[in-house]
This record gives sequence, C-alpha cells and structure tokens, in this order.
Amino acid sequence: MNINKSVIVSLLLSVSLFVFTGCGKGFSFPFDPDTDNARFSLGDVYLTGRADPFSDGLSVVTGDVNISAIEDMKIDQSAGLLAMSEDNTVYALNMHDTRSPASLTKVMTALVALRNMSAETMLTAREDIVVKEQGATLLGINAGDRMTLDQALHFLLMESDNDVALFIAENVSGTVEAFIEQMNQEALRIGATNCTFVNPSGLTAEGHEVTAYDLYLIMREAVNYPAFVETISCSTYSTSYTKGDGSTAEKEIKSTVGYTQGEVRPPGNVNVIGGKTGTTAAAGRCLMLYVKNSLGTPYVAIVMHAADETELYHQMNELLALLEQGQGQSGG
Repeated sequence: MNINKSVIVSLLLSVSLFVFTGCGKGFSFPFDPDTDNARFSLGDVYLTGRADPFSDGLSVVTGDVNISAIEDMKIDQSAGLLAMSEDNTVYALNMHDTRSPASLTKVMTALVALRNMSAETMLTAREDIVVKEQGATLLGINAGDRMTLDQALHFLLMESDNDVALFIAENVSGTVEAFIEQMNQEALRIGATNCTFVNPSGLTAEGHEVTAYDLYLIMREAVNYPAFVETISCSTYSTSYTKGDGSTAEKEIKSTVGYTQGEVRPPGNVNVIGGKTGTTAAAGRCLMLYVKNSLGTPYVAIVMHAADETELYHQMNELLALLEQGQGQSGG
C-alpha cells in the first residue's frame, strides 16, 4: 500500500513536536538555536526572540583543566578556579566527583534562607537546639532565644556554628526536614544536580555529598545577595541577642577564613572578598572563596580534601596565582 510521503513527514513532525514540548509546558525551538526570530513557549505564553541557554555566563566544566599548573595538588582532591560571569575555567580537578563538603554546606543553607526571608526577619528558637557530634562548633541556642536572620548568618558563616544551621532551618521551613527538602530543590533549580543534602550544617552523614562544580554554582548564586557578601567579607563581628530568659547575650566572633583575618595573604593583585571553610575527618580541609582578579572579574576558587590547614592555604594560593599568570580556558 502506497502512502503519500508528505503525510508521513507531517505525522513525524507532529509527533516530534509533541514529545519536545511536553504537552505545551516546555520550550519549542527552531532547528537553529541562534536564530533571532525564534518563537518559543514558556508555559502558556508565547514569546519571540532567542532564549538564553542555561549555561549562558557560566564556566562549563566537562573534565580536568590545566592540572599540570599546580604540582602540589593531590590527585584525589577536588579543586577549581572558575569565572562567575563568563565561560572561563582556569583550573579544574575532579570537579564532578562527589565528596563530603563539611561546612561548605552552610553556603547553601544561607542561600535558601535568603531566598525565603529578609535579613531583618526575627528568628525564635522553639526549643533547645541539640547537636550530638563531639567537637562540633556551637553557639548554644536554647528555647526562646531571639535574633535576626542577619545575626544568625554571621554565626553560621563566620564562626560556623552548627546549632545555628538547625535554628535557621526550623525558622525558615518549620522543620529541619522541610528545609533540607528546600535545599535539594534549590540545588536542582540552579543546576547543581550531583549533590544531595541530608542536613543544613555539613556534619558528616551518610549520603550527604556534593561536587566542587555544584559548590561553584551555589556560591555563584549566593553572592547575588548583599547580606551574604557582607557577612563572608567580615573579619570580626560583635552583636547581642536576646536569650529565652530575657537576658542579653553579648557575642564577638571572628571569621575562620585566613585571608579575611589577614593571617594569609593572597598572591599579587588578587582580591579575596570572602569565603567559607569546612573541616571534618571525612572531608579533610576545605575552602571556597569569592575572589576578583586585577580587572575586577569575579571568580570562585575551591580546594577540597586538603590534608591540613598549611596544605590548604598553600594550594589555594597556587590556585589564585594562576589569575596573575592569565591562564584560563574558555569552554572548559
């Protein structure tokens, strides 16, 4: 039986359009994605022009980049130096390997909190916050304690208090479990698809893992919030908050980041805006920085699984020195 070829072509085109658009709720594009008169749908709204791809302005990493530039980086570590607003990967080592992130987790905790409430929001502890892991850094949150999210973020990101992570989670989402779900939803939203969060603190837990590239995406999103940038750039912070019994607690803390404290100097004209440390037995020593080169171009620098603090800062300085040398690779 002969069937008109034009009918077959029409049927095939109809099927392919249906599959691609997902019942009218996806994106439909012409064959050429760079055409300037494309017509595409977002939900039920039809637009003309060219839709920006997800990777627009991102450093895209598909494998190791420039690893011979740093001899002292161990082959079982993860590290990266990536531009925030353009596709420029200066260095990448094992950036898609999942690892325990330790307190680098708290950058995601801060991001979810700031996406859901203002820094001036008052938080109240419904009950004593108990963290059972021995040696975990704690502020000492008890039932009835009250402080703003801004204050809590300083304790979270500067001193890395683990009970504050739980305190923030309960206030933002009602329960820690609901907050963790939001963390994982936020990860998917920004394209950090290889991480799984099971707590908001980063204390070692089975299944709690992230890649260095996920952390790059998380930091890149977090610096859009002025309260986050202000907090990670602080060297010291003094404040007072109200305890559950009505008394006032006076606190003075300092950053755990050596660059922010002035204890470690970056190479040349590299400007370290701020960052976050993380340390557990499983994760080793970790550090993630928000930096700018001499031209003011922003980068994220990450070193994970260093053996000790000396090695961590030595490797980070070697990484930052690559910015002075003008090394990089577009299209990573």
